[in-house]
Amino acid sequence: MDGSLTSHDLHRCGAPNDFIYRDARAEDRAEVLAFTAHTWDFGDYIGEVYDEWLADKVGRFVVVEEAGTGRIAAIDKLSFFAPGEAWFEGLRVNPEFRARGLGTRTQRYMIEEAARLGARTIRFLTLIVNHPIHIMAYRDGFRMRFVVRDWRGNTDTARDSNAEPEAKQITLRQATADEAPALFDRWQRGASYATCGLVHHNWQYGTSSVAEWQRAACEGHLFVSDAYEAAGAAFAPSLVLVRPNKYSEVGTSWTVAALAAPFGSTAALIEALKRKAAQAGISEIGGLFSDTVELYSGLEIAGMEPDPDDERLCLFELRLL
Repeated sequence: MDGSLTSHDLHRCGAPNDFIYRDARAEDRAEVLAFTAHTWDFGDYIGEVYDEWLADKVGRFVVVEEAGTGRIAAIDKLSFFAPGEAWFEGLRVNPEFRARGLGTRTQRYMIEEAARLGARTIRFLTLIVNHPIHIMAYRDGFRMRFVVRDWRGNTDTARDSNAEPEAKQITLRQATADEAPALFDRWQRGASYATCGLVHHNWQYGTSSVAEWQRAACEGHLFVSDAYEAAGAAFAPSLVLVRPNKYSEVGTSWTVAALAAPFGSTAALIEALKRKAAQAGISEIGGLFSDTVELYSGLEIAGMEPDPDDERLCLFELRLL
């Protein structure tokens, strides 16, 4: 979803047969990139993911074509985070076709497609100020689950752990696959409430599993505080699950998928993660973090920087079954 719709898209729907929904094609690229070139001040990311979306054989990448002229009036993308979990992204309406109800019609078409393809849940992110999209979502049965904000930080800004009081120090180590089930359980029973039990992977949210955490441990992407002992730890440990950021150069950035730290320990955890990332040759860490004062305060102390436009995102969810 994006900020390219206006409230006019919510009110008028054209005749049933004035637009055709079809799969996007390689030859549509130029026309699509032309009308999405100014979605935001920086442009749009559609060109970066166009080929990836075309290659997706599980979801659908659709264009909305005006009957008679063949002009592309809108696009939309349906992906699957996991079996049964659909993800909506990339809804764009050509400015020349606004005020004809295409936003509403396209979302409802894609809800039907998601259901046909076996989705039990549909989710998407949109700007917290994108009220037309919010209205569309509520009308179609979605509900808003949580709010997040994008934060980033260079690993070369990490402070030496010795500079912190001993009580505030956290040192991370790679978790083992054997520890992963207990860490996943700890996260589920604590910090996961902030994102309704969903994990973040490169601008998508979905459910997680013990198997995913075990894979992450084997890949060197699950970390836990040195003080943690898998057998009967008395307190919830500091932990963090990361994934390579597929939108950066390979091996240069980690996205935080999930984290948990005792209250007041967020800054120490992020500092420890920066140090661990730097040791692995990672130059940047980042991710979408829950909109809470305690978490944001810790991120600021750890030298992380929020989105410069102060834009927050909210996650909407529709349960079909």
